[in-house]
Amino acid sequence: MEILDTQQVSEWTGVPVGTLRYWRHANEGPPSFSLGRRVVYRRDHVALWIAAQERATQRGKPVGTESRASSSDSGKGSE
Repeated sequence: MEILDTQQVSEWTGVPVGTLRYWRHANEGPPSFSLGRRVVYRRDHVALWIAAQERATQRGKPVGTESRASSSDSGKGSE
């Protein structure tokens, strides 16, 4: 289990430290906990949170997911 502090999570995700602190106060953002006097994050929990954000906000279709039916339908109506 790899433990990250707030600064490390900020550097990894690009989310400002202040935003991470606010999210913790508001019970939002990646899961965190206190270890002694430090606020820390488990790397695997942050990665799962990132994946959940991706699923929840993703737009468009990932490359290579076009169905065969849509490509075979493209020739209809050209007669």
